[in-house]
Amino acid sequence: MRSAREPQRELERELAAYTAITRVLTFAVEDEDASVGLLQLLGEFHGYAVGAYWGVDEDARVLRCRGIWRRSAPGLDEWQAALRTLTFAPGVGLPGRAWACGRAEWVEDVAAAPSFTRGALAARAGLHAALACPVAFRGVVHGVLELFADQSELPRPELPRTISAAVNQFSQFLARRRAEKALVESEALFQDLVDNATDMVFRVALNGALLFANRALYAALGFQAERGHDLSLMDFLHPDALAAWTEAVGRLLAQPGTTPLEVRFLTRDGRVLPIEGTATADVVEGILTSIRCICRDVSSRLELERVRERLLSIATHELRNPLASITGAVALVESGQLGALAPKASHLLEVALRNCRRMNELIDSLLDVDKTRAGELELDIRPIGLGPLLERAAEAARAHGAPFGVGIRFQEPIVNVEVSADESRLLQVLANLLSNAVRFSPPGADVVLSLSRNAGFARVCVTDRGPGIPSEHRQRLFEPFFQALRPDPARGRGSGLGLSIAKAMVKRLGGRIGFDAEPGLGTTFWFELPELLLAVAPPPASCPVSREASPERTRILICEDDATFAGVLAKWFDDAGHEAHVACSAREAMRLLDGNHYAGMTLDLGLPGEDGFEFVRQVREGERERRGRLPILVVSGRPCAAESVGLVGAAGADAWFQKPVSRADLLLAMERAVRSAVESAVQILHVEDDPDTRALVREVLAEVGSVSPCASLEEARRRLADTPFDLLVLDQRLPDGSGLDLLPELRKRALGAVPVLVFSAWELESEPGPQVSAVLTKLDATNAQLAAAVRALVKRRTVAGGG
Repeated sequence: MRSAREPQRELERELAAYTAITRVLTFAVEDEDASVGLLQLLGEFHGYAVGAYWGVDEDARVLRCRGIWRRSAPGLDEWQAALRTLTFAPGVGLPGRAWACGRAEWVEDVAAAPSFTRGALAARAGLHAALACPVAFRGVVHGVLELFADQSELPRPELPRTISAAVNQFSQFLARRRAEKALVESEALFQDLVDNATDMVFRVALNGALLFANRALYAALGFQAERGHDLSLMDFLHPDALAAWTEAVGRLLAQPGTTPLEVRFLTRDGRVLPIEGTATADVVEGILTSIRCICRDVSSRLELERVRERLLSIATHELRNPLASITGAVALVESGQLGALAPKASHLLEVALRNCRRMNELIDSLLDVDKTRAGELELDIRPIGLGPLLERAAEAARAHGAPFGVGIRFQEPIVNVEVSADESRLLQVLANLLSNAVRFSPPGADVVLSLSRNAGFARVCVTDRGPGIPSEHRQRLFEPFFQALRPDPARGRGSGLGLSIAKAMVKRLGGRIGFDAEPGLGTTFWFELPELLLAVAPPPASCPVSREASPERTRILICEDDATFAGVLAKWFDDAGHEAHVACSAREAMRLLDGNHYAGMTLDLGLPGEDGFEFVRQVREGERERRGRLPILVVSGRPCAAESVGLVGAAGADAWFQKPVSRADLLLAMERAVRSAVESAVQILHVEDDPDTRALVREVLAEVGSVSPCASLEEARRRLADTPFDLLVLDQRLPDGSGLDLLPELRKRALGAVPVLVFSAWELESEPGPQVSAVLTKLDATNAQLAAAVRALVKRRTVAGGG
């Protein structure tokens, strides 16, 4: 009889076996180590004498011996040596049958079984009963575990629990090892592809540290790849490209994803590389942690474009003179002044003259494309009423469409909307869009013109009832020489440049252009230009405009001699919450700068009798006395040529806008420049004896200004004597007194207007005086609240004219 303790002992043995199985698979390094360890455990637990693991050779589709365990018993040496040389195909031998059927197979006595191919060998080794178990994961057999006993036993209806558990865990072990191997191979393949890519691939942290870079980046920059661990983006990003990089990061912070990237890199030997590519946000749990970039050096492409444009310019100029001579000569003969012509000759001359004029129009279009790309297209910018302009363009288009039965009409009565633009160029845009619509409209149809207002923009639409634009051609529609459809030859063949020129013109005028199309239902081309708001009365030319002062409004100085445009800018800044002052000359601007504090300034370089570049230098030289850098945005009618930008950048201006300027772009640029100037110029004195709090506050306020920490009143007094700080952050209790003891000394040093923030672990021991601007308790205030309070005090001091 079994004792009452026998089931308990059996359970304890099984639990010990499960623990041992887990330990073997946890610490195994190779498949063979795991298989031999499992065979030993199972053999000793169930009384087997020898075991083998047969792994699947995928290439040969056979089982090969990958691991052997045996007891220390005589007669097994021959058996062990033989197993190393054997292989089994599916269905062949005991391992092959288990592999083929996918379930465990038993043999009661292998020495007596006629189908057992190793019977004689097993008899000499004294082996009888055998068990083969397939090791499978998700239906795929990876191998077979085979165990032999030195005695006969009957087949069992099911595997013992310990063997089933061992097989299942071993299956998962093998699957995990194969997945890890595949992952390593995949990562190696990815690394090899990235390293051998021609594009520069790199990843940077938000602080600029280079986390990863391929060989193409190091090769392009001339750095050694071994320096990757300490290389920073600032080591190769051109200083002028910092704003573009910051803007791209800002876009990713606002909306994680992928954004275009156009910057310039500096090589180790000082060369400048123009770079284009994409930046992609790496987001972990909703937080942007790093940025992946795929970029390429576009120097060769830009150089080819310059060469092509130069050749185009030369060709068009060289063609213009002989074509003018041919046109003139043909026109003279065709006029009959040199004698009467036969009817056939007159007709041929008329054809020749028509094609000469068409060639001349094509050359003019090529020149426009060339000038636009080179930034040399001259514009005569002035206020224009779009209503009358559309009437003129429609009248000209009616004459073109009448022979083909195509009319021009307005969707509704046109209301006048004013924009700042070049009248002739705008007429050219309208002519291109209208002629394109006429060319593709069926007889009897009308091209419809409309004018509307759209969020500060004037929107013009040209709608036809033509065949629409195939979806596969829409991405290329504005490319030079591209034509999605071929019009009726009787209506004239386009050059393929009209839409390209229209897009370039609208972009130069500060607008945008696009289209909406449905196959078979026609196309609507539209463009938008910033609406000119003339509701503001222009300021007198002899004196500046000063809006009503407000403690919450920053002051912006507008240096502009065009009274109408100055009034428009003043209105823009006024609506955006600023206080605008206008100066009509550099002398008047300098007088206002000496008597007021301004957060930013716009400057027209073309002031009468003044050199705008020299004026910028004078402003920069006077900033030492005024304390603080003044953001200067150039708003000029001159083309934004590279040499001009270089002069302005050297003089110290922050950005260049060519008239007509977009209201949204100008306000955004000013807001960023003001914020950057304020934060970079702010000097904060932090008086705190706890070093951890000093480190924390310095980190929290790093984006607000420069924090100078000190640990005692004595050190604070020395700092105040040497440096004019913009803000004080004080702790009440210090080793040598109270931080509030500094307040009387601020008055003595004529620093009474400097804001003071008490940041302490204790409540104020007495009522704060007028010099204490804010109070925060360390235990209650968050980092965000501390930064917000400091920003508010800095802004209050800035708008009040301090510093």
